[in-house]
Parts: sequence; C-alpha cells; structure tokens
Amino acid sequence: MPAVQKVVVVGAGVLGLSVAAKVADRGAQVVLAAPPLDYRTASLRSYSWLNAFGAAPESYRRLRLLSLERYRAIAAESSPTPWLKFDGALTWRDADKLESLQARAAELARSGYGAAWFDADQAVQAEPALDRAALDGYDLVHVPREGWVDLPEYLHQLRRRLVARGTQFVTLPQAPTLRVAGAKITGVQVDARTFLDADAVVLAAGAGTPDLLRQVGVNLPAQTNTALLVTARSSAAAPKAVLRAPDIAIRPRADGTLSLHAEWADAQVTGSDEQGWHVAPDVVTAVTEAAARWLAGSPAFTDVQTGIGHRPIPGDHRAVVGEVGSVGGLSVAFSHSAATLAPILSELLAGEILDGTRSPLLADFRPGRFAA
Repeated sequence: MPAVQKVVVVGAGVLGLSVAAKVADRGAQVVLAAPPLDYRTASLRSYSWLNAFGAAPESYRRLRLLSLERYRAIAAESSPTPWLKFDGALTWRDADKLESLQARAAELARSGYGAAWFDADQAVQAEPALDRAALDGYDLVHVPREGWVDLPEYLHQLRRRLVARGTQFVTLPQAPTLRVAGAKITGVQVDARTFLDADAVVLAAGAGTPDLLRQVGVNLPAQTNTALLVTARSSAAAPKAVLRAPDIAIRPRADGTLSLHAEWADAQVTGSDEQGWHVAPDVVTAVTEAAARWLAGSPAFTDVQTGIGHRPIPGDHRAVVGEVGSVGGLSVAFSHSAATLAPILSELLAGEILDGTRSPLLADFRPGRFAA
C-alpha cells in the first residue's frame, strides 16, 4: 500500500486542528479546509472541562485519562500556560441525584482516579471562592487532577504550529463534496473550480460531520443539540477549580472572566446557524444569578456575553474515530468530549492514517459499530 503523503482535514475545531497538527508533525502534507474563521465550530464556545469524571465504559475512561496526560505534558512543555490549568474540580448534587453521584464517585475511587468526598468546610478550604452558607447540607466530590482549557487560545497555538509546518489553509464557502473512486477517497471538491486531491481525508467538522458522511452512504447517528455558554466578569475573586453545582457549572478563564453553563438554559435557545440564534435576556440573567448563589459575596457580573450553537454529540455519547470501512482513506473524528479527548484521539488517528496500523485503543469507537 503506497504511503500517505497528502491529507485533507475538513474542520478547524479542536479535533480538526489537532489531527492536522499531528499529521503535519510527522512530515505529511496537510490541507486544512474549513468555513471562514470556522465560525460555527463548537470549540469557540466550549465549556472545556478536562476530565474523566463521567466516562464509561472503561475503554472510554482510559482514553480520557491518556488525553489528560497529554495535556499535562503540553502544560509542562509550554509553561507558562494561563489557558490550561489543572486546579481540580468540585461536584455536588441535590438529594434526588445524590445516589448517582455517590455511585460515580465510588467507581472513580476504585479506578484510582483520586476522587474524595468533602464536607462544606473542606470544600471552602479547597476553594475559597465558594459560599460556605450555600453549601450547608451538601457533600462534594473533589477531584484534584481535573482542569480546564481555553480552547480559543489552544486553537491559536495549533494554528501557529501548522503554519510553521507549511500547512495549506482553504476556506470552504459551502459544504464540500467528497469524491470517491473505486471505494477509495480521492479528495474534496471545494467549489466548481477547486478540487483538493488527497491520499486520505479526515472529517472533523463537528455537527456537520454526519451530513458529510451521508454523501458516501454512511449513517452516523447523532444527538447533537444546542448549547448556550455565558461568559462574564465577577465582582469577586474568581475560583481556581471547576465548580459543578446542581444547577450551574462554573469555571475560570485565562482572562479573569468565568465560563458558565446551565443545561436548563440550553433549552431556552431558539434559532439556527442560518437564521441566527437568540436567547432572552432574562435567561442569561438567570444563569448569572445561579452562579452568584454559590459564590462568596454573591458577586455581580459585568461584561456578560453569550456563545450559542450546535454541540456535536454521537448517538451513543461515545467518540466516533477511525477509518470509514466502506470508503478507503476516509476517516472521521466526532465527539461530544472533543476538548478533553483531542490530544489522544489526534495522536492515535494520525498514527493509523500514516502507519496503516489500527490502534487497539480505538477498537470500541470506530464508525463501523453503527453499520448494523
């Protein structure tokens, strides 16, 4: 089998850029094709909590743990990295969901993940930005080795790396067309004038990936939904840890603001990519008020901004990675947990593309599992 020399990657979110960087690092020619500034990518509005907290089965947790190791190596090699921190996470739940949290914490403890139970006093000692009175009656799960990444800055780092490797960047004015001959991918048709020939093509186009695969008769089930991320500046000291309260998730950002995500608020978003997204101001206010209830001093929030769009979610909530069996040379990278998994998935997928050897670590995550 001839060596792969030219790879086209469709998508410039964290998965697309990470795969492209890994392939380019190994000497292959890379073309990165994406919409202008890739404005639809979920990576620009990702909560970006780096974790293995909710990962099951064991093969999925293993991937996440390996990816966290890769991130720690990035932090060690690139110091200082204000956009990548591992200052732990605290999770607490109301009584109706406490049992499931207890089961998850016990499972994590058995796996050696390092989870421990804190009472309210211990939690505030670990994270002084929390309000002690608000935590009264709660027990919290503390995971010291979890963290967060500001993906816009990480994407910038990846782009710089690709430019240094001579990567070609191509703007997609519309969804591209995949070209196949003899059950083998031959490249990507950008428009009537531009065809990108390739030995291999990687689809890492986030929520658009299932539509691209349908061009070649491949069904990729998805439960993609709409997500709202609120960013705001608190009048009080920002927490260092990732905070996962019953009604809101809070994490610090490198610029001193906070990222806020509430699943109940996602359902209040209306609109579309084409027509524009909308969320009522009172919903955004409710998100910031939910955060203020858990933080010391009940802080006020300013510089409030929203990011809205599709959140790619595979049908079984596990990553979909690897070559599409029916089309040689065509691979996919599609995941809800792209922020956490990008370093390890890109490493393994680049190895498969360039070496032609399938990684056993991806055995449970190949697109072929949906063929039946």
